[in-house]
Order: sequence, then C-alpha cells, then structure tokens
Amino acid sequence: AIAAQQLVDVLPGLDGPEVSTLTAAVLKSAEVDPAAAISLLQHAAGHTTNESAADLVHLALALPVENLRDQSELYQALADGFGTARIVPPVEFQKWSERLAIQIFEDVSPDDVSWGQYQWNGKPVLNWGFEPRLPRPGAAAKAEFLSSLPGGERAVGVLRSRPFVLPLELKIEVCGHLGFPDQSPSPDNRVVLRDFETGSELASILPPRNDTAATTELNLAGTNGRKGYLEIIDGLDLRAYAWLAVGRISPPVVKAADFDGGFASEQLAAAVRILAHRHDNKAPLSPSETDRLKQIVMAIQLDGPTRRLAAEALLKIRDLPEEYLSLPLLLEEATLPRPVDQLIVDVCVNDKITLPESRVVKSVPTEAEPTSLQTESSPTSTDVFRLIFAQIDQHLRTLLSTRMATQRHSAEMLMTLMESGVPSAQLLRDQRLAQQLSGFDDQFAKRISSLISSLPPVVDGTQQLAASLLTRLKLEDGDPSEGQRLFTKHCSACHRRAGQGGIAGPQLDGIGTRGPSRLIEDILQPNQNVDIAFRTSVVVMKDGRVLTGLLKDGGRDDEKLLIATDGKSQTISTNDIEETRLSNLSLMPANLATQITPDEFLHLIAWLSH
Repeated sequence: AIAAQQLVDVLPGLDGPEVSTLTAAVLKSAEVDPAAAISLLQHAAGHTTNESAADLVHLALALPVENLRDQSELYQALADGFGTARIVPPVEFQKWSERLAIQIFEDVSPDDVSWGQYQWNGKPVLNWGFEPRLPRPGAAAKAEFLSSLPGGERAVGVLRSRPFVLPLELKIEVCGHLGFPDQSPSPDNRVVLRDFETGSELASILPPRNDTAATTELNLAGTNGRKGYLEIIDGLDLRAYAWLAVGRISPPVVKAADFDGGFASEQLAAAVRILAHRHDNKAPLSPSETDRLKQIVMAIQLDGPTRRLAAEALLKIRDLPEEYLSLPLLLEEATLPRPVDQLIVDVCVNDKITLPESRVVKSVPTEAEPTSLQTESSPTSTDVFRLIFAQIDQHLRTLLSTRMATQRHSAEMLMTLMESGVPSAQLLRDQRLAQQLSGFDDQFAKRISSLISSLPPVVDGTQQLAASLLTRLKLEDGDPSEGQRLFTKHCSACHRRAGQGGIAGPQLDGIGTRGPSRLIEDILQPNQNVDIAFRTSVVVMKDGRVLTGLLKDGGRDDEKLLIATDGKSQTISTNDIEETRLSNLSLMPANLATQITPDEFLHLIAWLSH
C-alpha cells in the first residue's frame, strides 16, 4: 500500500507508455481518492497507446463514481488525455459516451431550467446565490432572495429567466443598492422585463437602495399574451452598495428559488462536449442527439457558455462555412440584441437561413432598389455578418472582430466588410486588432493602412455625452409622442419609419431592437458605422462648382440624383461632371446633439425604441 501511494505521488511526473501500465497497477491495488484517480487517468491517457487505451477505459468504468457530474468529469479527463496522445479512442469509449449522453439528457432538460448566467461586457460570469432578506418593512421573518452579493460586490453579471407568457400584471420583490448612499444612483443594477421576440425593454425595476425589499407591480395589460423574460442585471462594480436581489415573483411565471447555481447548464455542457468529441473522432451522431444540441442553443435560460458550446458543435457537425465559428462567442454576452441572438441560432440549427423583415433594419437606397438581404432567401455568410455588425454595439463589434481576425478567411471577410463601411474601420484604432490583421501578409497591411488613413477625426466629448445619455435612459422614461414630433422635425426628411418619411437614408423600422447603447452611438456618431450605400460623394462640376451629397442613379442613363443633407435632391447631367470622389462620411449631419436638448434626446430614443 505504501509503494502504491508513492506511485500515486510520482506518476504525474513520469512520461512514456509505461505510465499507463503503472497507473492500472496502482488503481487495481490501492484505494485512491476519486479526484486523484481522475487526474491519474487523464495523465495516463495522454501517454497511452492504441493497444492499452481500452484498459484505461475499463479502469475508469470500474471506479466508484456514481453521480453524473463526476462521471462526466471522468469521461472528459480521458477524452482530453486521448487527445494529447493523438490516438483514436477505443470502441468501448464511444459506447460509454453514448450511454453517458443519454443519461444526462434523460436527467436534465433545458425546459426544466429557470435561470441562465451571462457575461456583462466581457467580465467573468458572476456567481449568484441565495441569502435571507426581509421581503418588506416590518415583516416578521426573512425570506430567501436570489442575490448577486454571494458573488462579491465587485463582480458583475446577468441572470436571464426562461421565457413565459406575460400576465396582466406582475409583482416582483427587489432589494439592493445603486451605489454609495451619499452619491447619485447608478442604474446599472436593475431588473428588466423584455419581450421574447424582440428583446425590447417592457419595464424595469431599480432596487430601493435598501437591504429590505420593496414590491413593484408592473401593469402588462397591453402585452396581449405575448411572451417575455426577466433579466436580473448587476452591472455595478464598486467595493460596497453594489448588489441586488430578487424574492417572490407573483404570479410565479418563474421562481427565483428555482435557480440551481448553473448545475443543469454544467451537466448539459458536459453532454455537449461528449457529442462534440465523438464528432471530432469521426463517430456519427444520431438525429435525436443533434436535436438535443439544437434545443440547447435555442434555450435562452441556459448559461451563455453552454449555449456557445452547443452552437460551436452544431456548426462543425453541419459542416457550415468556417467563418461562422466566430459567432457563438457572442451568445455568452447579455448585451447581445435578441434579433442577433435569434439569427445566430438560425445559422446553427436551420438548413435555410432567412432574414425576415422584422429582424432587418433596412438599408434601402430607394423603394425601387431593395438590398439583397430583402430578396435572397438564402443569404451568404457575408450578408449575415453585415447584418449582425449593423446591430451590435462597440463592445460586441470589438469582440467579434478580434475573433474573426484569428483565421485568414474570416479576416478577409472582415476586411471586405470594413471597406464597405459595416463595421466601421474605427475598429482599427485598436492597435492589437490592426497588428493581428496586418500579420497575414503585405496586402492586408496595405489595406489596413488605407482604411486607417481615411478615418474621420475623433470628436471630443462624444463618449462622455453618450455615457450620460445612457445613464439617464435607465433612470427616466422619454415621451414617445414628443419623440415622434422631434423625428418629424429633424429626421423624417431622410429617414422613414412606420411608412412615414423620406428614403434618402436607411429606413428605421425595427431599429429599436439594437438597444439604447447602439442607438445613441448611431445618432451621435453617424460617421462611425456608414454602409457604403450611404456614403456621400464629392462631385466636381465642369463649371467649377463642388457639390456634396448622396449620389444615386437618375431617371436616365445620362443623369445622376444628388441628395443633400437636408434630404432635398437635384438632378445633374453626367456630361457636366468633371470628377466624383466617394467619401467615408455619412449623409447624416453629426451635430444633432447641438440641435436638441438632452431631454429631447430621451424623447427621440423613446420613439425609436417604441
């Protein structure tokens, strides 16, 4: 026994095929702690041969490991070891994987999960937990609340509920804080009710800045039985007064008490890894197993990392274009717009990708010139990425671009998209991204240099104004009717919404699904994300005049239509044009923030989001 224990201590430092034989001898002759046994088996599998691999599988199956979590960990340890040894797992291992996956799927269903954990702006997932809190002032006893405090005051993250049919009214107990009591409230901690189809915010609740809960009643009579979901958002990173918690939800469309600490998501993630490993080793998956993967990626109530794993597995199993593998990481992010989430799911699970008008913020130069995204039933991957970039904010654009820059084909697509204006080449101000892309070859470097040299100057104060407006939007409600009046006055000459307005600029039906952060960015910085279809041209006339505007084909072959920033157009003869130069600027003026007050800005955003 002493000799066996000594081997347990020295085996992790040994190399060579004899490690497998020694490990088998130790596990057969001595009682070894299960955790240590798993570690030993992984090390042995990493040095095994095709001839001895089956013996390790039999040893693993003989270990006294009963619960599914430990069995999954044991399986993954051997899978990782076989991968290190670069051997094809034996038949016994494949059969074990089939049994284990079936057991997990029988034990855990996505439909039974109530809450999923998501990242907040790229930060690690917060470890939510439970703690006792008073449900109301004067309550006789404390109740268990689902809280962000167990994860630490400085941690941030989001819990997302499973979807449910919206009741006529909803009562939610909330306690917690919005920053230090002697400072202005920060709205980064809140509970949000969202529409399941669009992700639009239906209502939000701020914690009462108190350890004792307050009950908020939401009137949802106008939702007409639609589906919705809740998000508990802890976005406040402070050393104190930075937590929130949720108690009873009535009616119990979803229960805070049903949060399982991510256990079910972890189990499903283990099953996904098992299926992905089998596929990587050329073992076929059954249709029911593929359907399980689809069910997982579609379930917004599962942890973001679990959905990402399922999405990556499906893309590989279905042998879709490699560039699509850049998309699943976005599923971990709580700020991903719901329509983009749905589009990524479509790419992963459907044989035919469609881009319904309800998901598309249309970029239509004229009614007679629809874009390919409206007419093609099976858009290309470039079309899909263009649509996604058009709807995500700066953080998500950076995340996606950085991932695309790791593989040549997707990097080429990213370059082509930036040259067309969506996403903006402003991303290349990040020197790490520019350096990564330049590393492919000299041609990449030249294209990057050209894009950077054409960037418009950075406008001072814009980021601070955007942050201020976003904070106010979380604390205050704008007036949509007043916003409609402002839209008519300042925007409708070029933009159309709900069938009203001009068609010189992009149509704005559905733009609210982008979220307030992206809306503010697009309004304050119109030159940051300009589709090539809406870049202005500088037109030098033969009579010496220089005109600027959006240049389009006219009614005749020898005519052009020039649309100015006020939406007015003039027809010019091509015979009178000396030269035309395409700029990188939008037709939209960049000074709207000087023409309307911050209060009016809130009203305008309310109308666009309505």
